[in-house]
Amino acid sequence: SKRAMRADVKQAQRPIAEEFSAEKVKATVEGDAPKDADLLTLEDIREQIRYIEKSVATKELHYMTRVLRSIVPIRRKLNENVLSGLVQGYFAPQSQQWNYFMEFLPDAMSAPPKFG
Repeated sequence: SKRAMRADVKQAQRPIAEEFSAEKVKATVEGDAPKDADLLTLEDIREQIRYIEKSVATKELHYMTRVLRSIVPIRRKLNENVLSGLVQGYFAPQSQQWNYFMEFLPDAMSAPPKFG
């Protein structure tokens, strides 16, 4: 019962964001795994981009080292859907950069955006 009380206290101390991320991971394991995994990967990349921007703005090196450590796991999760979502999210449609990157993703050009 002391162990149960400790577990309850530890559970109560977990941040809300951690609980939500755990729920997302459970959802990917249980249900629409590819779509949810792609969305989580896209969110991971967006988070790393925010860290790069923060590192540049604050001139703090530890943000950039965090990004560098996360490159390999993210690279393993990359696929056409994630790359298409990134291009569509960060470049204006039909711009020079958008057209350049979409040449490498021909299937994505004809399909509507999958991520918002």
